[in-house]
Amino acid sequence: MLRTAKALVILPLFVVVASCMLMPGPDLRGLKLVSVSKILPDSSVNTAQNGTNPWPNRGVLVVNFTADRDLAEYAKQYEYNIGNDTSFCHETSIDTARPLQSHPYIFDAVGKVDAYRRYEVGETNLAMRQSIYHIYIAIRSMPLAGQSVFDYDLHNPDDICIQLRGGNMLGDSFVSNTIVVPKAAITDALAHD
Repeated sequence: MLRTAKALVILPLFVVVASCMLMPGPDLRGLKLVSVSKILPDSSVNTAQNGTNPWPNRGVLVVNFTADRDLAEYAKQYEYNIGNDTSFCHETSIDTARPLQSHPYIFDAVGKVDAYRRYEVGETNLAMRQSIYHIYIAIRSMPLAGQSVFDYDLHNPDDICIQLRGGNMLGDSFVSNTIVVPKAAITDALAHD
């Protein structure tokens, strides 16, 4: 009798906890463009806030943006891997026929944003993490072995559309609003040394 009573209490509790774990995280709708800059190949000057060029032998466009939530905490809370889709825009959305070569992850001042990153907890670190996020886009496309690549050069730009997306091992996923980087901002960033 006692065993049955325990089972009747534990089973509903297990169902509630499991269903909470499977609840998807809210989509990201508060991403805003802050600035656009460039990093030249093998440059010691880095315009990204405490970031590093993931492709030191290539010139990259650095897109800096803010979010209405701490993306590191968001990733950790829902165990999300966070990546990005980057392309020239078709109106104000991703154009899958014109993808750009971007580093697949997003970065903050501490490094790559993901659910399993370890960092010291502290006010300074929290302030750094919540500041600006970065995406790195190759200025020119580069052939990749065995893959067909959309050929582009950002010196002849169009608006760029960026959307964050991700998911976890439970099959949950999310998408963000689209960040539009105007071609005038790209041209201006590439014109400055």
